[in-house]
Amino acid sequence: MLDRSVGSIQNAVKFFRSSSSRFELFKKCVEKEKLESKKICVLDVPTRWNSAFIMLETSIELKKAFNRMADEEDSKYNSYFDEPEREDTDGEEDCFMVVDPKSRKRIGPPNDHDWEKAAIFVQFLKVFYEVTLRVSATNRPTSHRAFHDIVSIKAEIEDLFDRDEEDFEHKAHKTLYQMAVKMKAKFTKYFAKLEDMNQLLLVALVLDPRYKLRNFGRTCRDMLGYDGSQVKKASEELKELIVQLTDLYASSNGPQKELRESEEVVVQHEVDRYCLDPIEDPPKEEDWDILMWWKLNGVKYPNLQLVAKDVLAVQVNTVASESAFSTRGRVIDPYRSSMTPRTVEALICMQNWINSTSISEIEYFPTTEEFEFYEKMEREHQLEDTASSEKGRAGRLSKAAKITINIDAAVDSNISS
Repeated sequence: MLDRSVGSIQNAVKFFRSSSSRFELFKKCVEKEKLESKKICVLDVPTRWNSAFIMLETSIELKKAFNRMADEEDSKYNSYFDEPEREDTDGEEDCFMVVDPKSRKRIGPPNDHDWEKAAIFVQFLKVFYEVTLRVSATNRPTSHRAFHDIVSIKAEIEDLFDRDEEDFEHKAHKTLYQMAVKMKAKFTKYFAKLEDMNQLLLVALVLDPRYKLRNFGRTCRDMLGYDGSQVKKASEELKELIVQLTDLYASSNGPQKELRESEEVVVQHEVDRYCLDPIEDPPKEEDWDILMWWKLNGVKYPNLQLVAKDVLAVQVNTVASESAFSTRGRVIDPYRSSMTPRTVEALICMQNWINSTSISEIEYFPTTEEFEFYEKMEREHQLEDTASSEKGRAGRLSKAAKITINIDAAVDSNISS
């Protein structure tokens, strides 16, 4: 089982992160193995899959240090896995199985098969992790890369469907195949068709001068399996959308049209000029700034520049803005990242209670406008009560009058008889 292999590595990380002396011992093993990696394993957070990825990826790079501890350095390392796991999880479960359900002892230490399965798992999750980093960026635009990220996720999921389940080299592949089935169903729910995607993400792709409209067509053909007619139709529809947006921004300057002079077509629309101009080929992609490019080239495409200013400002993910109001980073640090969600919730609530002001110390003085509002509401309430009382009194008098008339009529009838 994949979760059993990952759980064994998780337990191994817990061992040397549980005390400073064990941590120093592990660092010595890293030095003796002369490993180039300078990373240090950090415990994962049960509710964050990306933290599990980071833990596994780092552990794989330091695999020789773990093996050295198991072989010769510390007998306590092996005996650690013979101890029963403490039942102090408050009813919460880790994202991976870390205890054998029969013996209730810790799973591990990790063997060669466990490391192989973990490597397969990390390779599968790497694409998703990189996409998560890109779409969660806060200091640079993210919308112009979103289409490529969505297509890369689709390709990663479908890669497991290209082979029969019997052709998998390792049992871990079968587990990933089962995961991919569920992931594909979720992916199809939001990105089954190109039309289902937010069209501004496609506009942002074209507004990237390194790709423009030609890259969109090539991606639809090579990655999405579109034929020639489908590529042409999708490209024309996307271009028409960008033209409409540009005309909307340019409405104050008058409409733009194509002028014909003799037999030649003089292209006057900014979108046509932009798409026909050569694509940008920066020497170092990591240092290239798309916003700076549009700032410098806005003179050539003034109205399209306004479109780019608004579209490229759209962030793909809202997690970054939400994390600004989260206290998780101040509670779960790299040295306390194995706490259960229930424990974290208790710490956050306690922190809020300690920092809050007592209700008894809160002083509130209504303003003049608030006094007038409350008095007005009180007068209206009194008038309603008075009207209701008068109406009820009139009803009671009317009913009493009717009863009196009926009694008098009965008395008169008896006297007459």
